[in-house]
Amino acid sequence: MKFASTTRDDSLNEALASNDLGRICRAVDDAILQSGRIVEIARAAKINRTTLYRAFRLQGGPGLDTMIRVLRALGFQLIVELQQALPISDLNHQSVKRRTLPERDRQAIAIARRFTTALRTGNTSTLLKVFAEALRAQENVAALAKRTTTSREHLYRVFSRNLNPRFSTLLSYVNALGLRFAVRRLSSR
Repeated sequence: MKFASTTRDDSLNEALASNDLGRICRAVDDAILQSGRIVEIARAAKINRTTLYRAFRLQGGPGLDTMIRVLRALGFQLIVELQQALPISDLNHQSVKRRTLPERDRQAIAIARRFTTALRTGNTSTLLKVFAEALRAQENVAALAKRTTTSREHLYRVFSRNLNPRFSTLLSYVNALGLRFAVRRLSSR
């Protein structure tokens, strides 16, 4: 079931662009409440209603798996894109392809595409493998960790084990890479 609307698209994307976990959780919680179908969303996300109510209201926010499943139940796909540039979907246009992008941007675009592809699977372990590969590819993980809200050791631990990390950890990590989360509507089937 899909419970999406254009206003929710905008609200969720604005919240995700802010990189503020509290604002993101409020936007997802509002989308759930506005749908008027809390029970159906909980079923579609395969979580109980109590977890659904609490996940976006607790200070630490939801786990990655919960965020992905709830957004899907609302009719959205979580994606990753550049913070200050064109959305990844626009990078397929010929006019952009002809432009020479700096190497750093080309690498960031490649990472964003891999993250988005992994997010599309909905499989947390696949996604964590892609995040771990991106972490290992960093020249200076200590400097990257300083730009996040966590330590280098924590980043390695999160991505080397098959855990369900907090969405906040990934939010911080993606931001430190010069990327951001966004949503787009799932295609109708």
